[in-house]
Amino acid sequence: MNPRDVSTVNTRRSPVRPRRLSTVLAGTALAVSLAGCSMDTSAFLGNVESAWNGPADTLPATVVPTGLEIPSIDLQREPIGVQIQEDGTLEVPDSGEDVGWYSPDEDPEGGHPTVFVAHVDTPAGPAIFERLLELVPGQEVEVTDAAGNVRVYRVNRVADHPVDDFPTLDVYGAVAGDEIRLITCTGVFDTSRDQYLENRVVYASRSG
Repeated sequence: MNPRDVSTVNTRRSPVRPRRLSTVLAGTALAVSLAGCSMDTSAFLGNVESAWNGPADTLPATVVPTGLEIPSIDLQREPIGVQIQEDGTLEVPDSGEDVGWYSPDEDPEGGHPTVFVAHVDTPAGPAIFERLLELVPGQEVEVTDAAGNVRVYRVNRVADHPVDDFPTLDVYGAVAGDEIRLITCTGVFDTSRDQYLENRVVYASRSG
């Protein structure tokens, strides 16, 4: 969108159109849009040696998240696995009440963050990640895996990234330890593009 064309941008929630979230990284179109979103990961995954392209239910129990809890915002959900589809896009939850998760690794410490994505709102009202916007550094996120282990992550930072200038490598790229990302929409809603113009990204590293 041309920044000068402000007539199509507003801060109101669209009464009929789905909210969308987009992310772009290092010249690679890595778009995550919610409710009709797409995430083109083909170029990104081509550089991930440990990329996992199989069904989520065949992953080791130590990597499959069966519970996501954020005590400070009273959030507790069982995430649903999202997959890379044949067209190179990432499947995302249809419902505003669901949280999707994705990891290119077979192990939580395999070298890349586990990503959780969900709606901030829907045409009907607030969605599951509405209060994600309240998270601040120092707060904790708990992830339970299919083996019953609980991993605790501490929020390192929170950032809003323009969808047209998204730091994909920073969000999805290789990391030294066990990290997660939580992503939703924020900012103004551009009615001409059917999407918010920014992404809220919560960065967290394992602390226990």
